[in-house]
Amino acid sequence: MAALGLIKYAALLTWANRKVSEDLAPYVKSLSYVDSLRQGKSERDQVSLVLDNRGGIFTEKWFPKEGDILSPGVVWEHRQATPGNQASSWAWGRFEIDSIRFRFGPDEVVIGALAATAKRDAMEKAQTRAFNNIKLSALVAQLAAEADMQGVFNGEDVLLDRVEQRAESSRDFLARLAGRYGLPVSNKNQTLYVGTPELPRLKLSLKRRDVVSQADFPITKRDTYGAVIIDYYDAEQRKQITYQAGNPGAPEGRTLRLYDVPVRSLEEAKRYADSQLSATGTKQTAFGQLQLINTPLAAGQLIELTDAGKLPPLWKVVTQTTSLGGRWICNAKLERAS
Repeated sequence: MAALGLIKYAALLTWANRKVSEDLAPYVKSLSYVDSLRQGKSERDQVSLVLDNRGGIFTEKWFPKEGDILSPGVVWEHRQATPGNQASSWAWGRFEIDSIRFRFGPDEVVIGALAATAKRDAMEKAQTRAFNNIKLSALVAQLAAEADMQGVFNGEDVLLDRVEQRAESSRDFLARLAGRYGLPVSNKNQTLYVGTPELPRLKLSLKRRDVVSQADFPITKRDTYGAVIIDYYDAEQRKQITYQAGNPGAPEGRTLRLYDVPVRSLEEAKRYADSQLSATGTKQTAFGQLQLINTPLAAGQLIELTDAGKLPPLWKVVTQTTSLGGRWICNAKLERAS
């Protein structure tokens, strides 16, 4: 929900298990947080911290180290309906520093960090192996456990007769596999998500210009498909099969044809075709843009527009960037959900 009636906010930061919010406050120029959920992609949340280094403290006494763990967030106070103030906080998770850049003129240090994984090699090391007769949810749990993470699966579960990891990392393997079924993959705060996390719906009035700074909503559906045709090899029947989903009368220009799709049965082909049709037939290629003030927002979250006339009411956050600096601003990329 929007942090309406906000009185003040402050960045929170723990660095290598030390609470440094107050010590670093005079030096923080900006703190940004990015999270994304895109079909067929394996995303890791990331943060960027820009520090004022005019006094040289970060080149000497407080020299940053690659691999240090950051735990950032934001805390704010807002007015209640009843007299008095109420404090709220939003923790972004644990992040491992993987990028440090010193700049001179202006003198500053830019620190980048990615969502931390307890056993990073378990997710990033390329390997080849096969999994037989396993549900997709169980495979997610197994890969997450190998990296000492929690696995969360949100989607229609499927039984996989056989699936192969082919000289690729577990992260890339899972992104490829989940992409068959239209599911995004993300790494957030020591948790591996496949599918969209369960998040509260945000009701947003376009009349609240103290919250909605900018908005851009594309309405027409360009370059969408009315049908999907899949060609695959059926191992049981030992022959090439063609399966079509969607409008059988769709013109050639609005029919997506896919060859050598990695499915092994008619049931898998139906599921794959339906996911592709859902992804391409109900969404336009153009994304909406939204800029909010003083508002927590998460990738995958649904936004319900009010006071929007005949505009489509439901939109889904694909990517959001929260920036704390002179102001608390959230920039979001949206796709239609209705």
